[in-house]
Amino acid sequence: MPVKNFAEACKDPQILHRNMVVEMEHPMLGKIKNISTPIKYSRTPLDIRSLAPKRGQHTKELLISLGYSDMEIQEFKKNKIL
Repeated sequence: MPVKNFAEACKDPQILHRNMVVEMEHPMLGKIKNISTPIKYSRTPLDIRSLAPKRGQHTKELLISLGYSDMEIQEFKKNKIL
């Protein structure tokens, strides 16, 4: 089979039939295409409820959960580690 790029794959009959690509509203980009869940239940449909987090969106929370202090995190930022 030929290798398809994302735009070509989105037009594939099987992808369309299984609703594998959905449109979502992005706060900066407007409507975007997103890959849907491959798991399909007849009585309990699954939906994508949110977009992927932005790069670095949860960095501070993650570092705090690993035991770093606010001061250490500020030092990371100051030294351009983050």
